[in-house]
Amino acid sequence: MHYTAELAKKDPEAVTVFIGPCVAKRYEGINDPLVDFVMTFEELDALFEASNIKVQECAAATFDHLPSAEGRGFAVTGGVAAAVNAVVNGRVEIKPICINGIKPAMLRLFKMYPKGKNPGNLIEMMTCEGGCIAGAGVVCSAKKTVKDVGKFAAQAAPITSMNKDENKE
Repeated sequence: MHYTAELAKKDPEAVTVFIGPCVAKRYEGINDPLVDFVMTFEELDALFEASNIKVQECAAATFDHLPSAEGRGFAVTGGVAAAVNAVVNGRVEIKPICINGIKPAMLRLFKMYPKGKNPGNLIEMMTCEGGCIAGAGVVCSAKKTVKDVGKFAAQAAPITSMNKDENKE
């Protein structure tokens, strides 16, 4: 959120709006001078509904640079770890531990790690079970969305096949 806002603010007239599934981003946005507004997918959906905008009927946008498959897949539990592993590309062994939601068993596991009981070297902490796709501000079921994210990610090139300068996601 911050780095995208930083890029956008190169235009002094830019107004930055982070749109995502996470209500925790509100706190981050309030404390980031580069982020003007934060809204959830649910709020965006309500605006579309009130404005009678049918997203499925809108023309697809084109982009100069597309994100990698890993960049598209980060929102599912394990996705951040997969992206880090792809960027490291074997130069370092990555042993990810994924905390999937803040249910009591996951929190107990997480609390063991500072005591040296972490079998990995990368901790991916997803507060919402399933990942960001199950955030408080989503409009679709996590079960459907995990499949959709997988299809969306599969349409992009993996990080390892992208130009090194484009690996900045």
